[in-house]
Amino acid sequence: MPRRGLVYSFSIVHAGAQSWHKPFTVGYVDLENGVRLFAHLRGAIEIGAQVELGRGVVGVAAGDASMVTFIFEAATS
Repeated sequence: MPRRGLVYSFSIVHAGAQSWHKPFTVGYVDLENGVRLFAHLRGAIEIGAQVELGRGVVGVAAGDASMVTFIFEAATS
């Protein structure tokens, strides 16, 4: 699967599980191969922005362990 795509749509979420960092951004990303997926987004996001896949902390689990997942963020080039 490609690691880059374009933001199709997004939303900033202010409510969620107590262990999640809030607010957080989620949205749909259209990958270069035509696949559209739903994912966490980070940074200055706007519709049509080019993003690339990375990893990021989205919350804290029991025992203060970081919850790490895939996140799309603004592409660097």
